[in-house]
Amino acid sequence: MRNARRFNCATCEWGRHCDASNPAPFKQWIIEGGPKKIELDTCPLPMISDYSRALLRLHSHYRAGHLLNPGGRTGLLKQPNDYLEAMELLNSLMG
Repeated sequence: MRNARRFNCATCEWGRHCDASNPAPFKQWIIEGGPKKIELDTCPLPMISDYSRALLRLHSHYRAGHLLNPGGRTGLLKQPNDYLEAMELLNSLMG
C-alpha cells in the first residue's frame, strides 16, 4: 500500500516478472518490517486480492478504535475471525 503507485502493470519497470512462469533472475522485491523478511523473484501485486486491499484500508480505522461490527463492550467478540487475524498481523508488521 505504501508503494502502490510503483506497481502499475501498464508502466512496469521490472521486466514483467509477474508469476512463476517468468521469475526474475534474483530476488527483486524485498519486504522488511515484520517478523520475517520476505524476498520474492515475482511481483507481489498479483498476490494481493481485493479483500486484502479492503483489510488494509480498514486497518487505520481499527487502530483508531473503530471496529468493523459495533458491539459496545463485547465488540471484539462480534468481529469476524479473519478480520481480527488480519488486524493483528498488520499491527505486528506496522508497529
